[in-house]
Amino acid sequence: MTRAIGFIGAGQLGEPMVARLLGAGHSVLAYSRREEVRARLAASGARLAGSVAELASQSDILLSCLFSDLQLRETGWGPDGFIANAKSGSVFVSHTT
Repeated sequence: MTRAIGFIGAGQLGEPMVARLLGAGHSVLAYSRREEVRARLAASGARLAGSVAELASQSDILLSCLFSDLQLRETGWGPDGFIANAKSGSVFVSHTT
């Protein structure tokens, strides 16, 4: 069974992780706030989500590589966060530094 992989936090550490997933043949849906990162992700073959909520609602496995616990809370909590919008049965993996 193919699982939908979502990725949030594709910065200095996360972007190479997305590249490895894509290189291994996985389809990756990614979210980034920075337009230059979004452009690089799209050019490398990742699909782009318009929001954290969209990303979470379409991901079976959601990976995050955020800078801090504060960023993790900001993207996770609230009605637009990944917690409220996660698919039932999905898996969340935090690589927060």
